Amino acid sequence: MAAQNGGGGGAGAGAAVVLNVYDLTPINDYLYWFGLGIFHSGIEGFDS
Repeated sequence: MAAQNGGGGGAGAGAAVVLNVYDLTPINDYLYWFGLGIFHSGIEGFDS
């Protein structure tokens, strides 16, 4: 699947995107072994 920036620019046109994932609880150390966890995530976009 391809993501498309709404603009019509050529190579190098676009925005930087950062995905932040935060570990919310120490119990994730145990849930990890079951393939589970409690996390919070946020996406930041920076237009160049």
